[in-house]
Amino acid sequence: MDKIICLVGESGSGKSTLAELLEKQGYNNIQSYTTREPRYQGEKGHIFVDKIVLNKHVVLETEQKEFFRIAQTEFDGNYYWAVNTQYQNKGLSVYAIDPFGVKELKNYVKDAEIVVIYLKTDREERYTRMWERACALNTYEERHVARREVHKRIYHDRDVFRIVTCDYVVDANNCIGQVLEDITKIIEK
Repeated sequence: MDKIICLVGESGSGKSTLAELLEKQGYNNIQSYTTREPRYQGEKGHIFVDKIVLNKHVVLETEQKEFFRIAQTEFDGNYYWAVNTQYQNKGLSVYAIDPFGVKELKNYVKDAEIVVIYLKTDREERYTRMWERACALNTYEERHVARREVHKRIYHDRDVFRIVTCDYVVDANNCIGQVLEDITKIIEK
């Protein structure tokens, strides 16, 4: 049976970075499709598509029974989703996802075990991580837009992450190596 490890945490908790590191260890990384623009050039963790493709995706979903959405969420007018072919017959997959997406995943996925790991990270730490990422961007305009985005994401996460139902909690304030080690121990149980 396939297994999906859901990495859940507020913006800046390290979900995408950890999913990439776990992918390097050989695990399947489910990257959400999204209609939003990349925050910076080369951003990883998502498959960026335009809204027209989303509409075509809906048509495909109704025409092909073997291809369906397993989770979908919306934030700031943009959609995020994944499909069954991203995890089926791939063994253990990791998926950076929000709490609403986890609820949908549990409703639609019946052929895989789902384990939810909450990456508990202090607000100040998340803010610092996102701020440093914004400061590393090339142009003043990119940095300015990214800094505004940091404030919006911190504010949004207050409500979305008020209650998180999970199987495990990992202290993601630690260095990335320690957090990766803690998650790997959970996966290997």
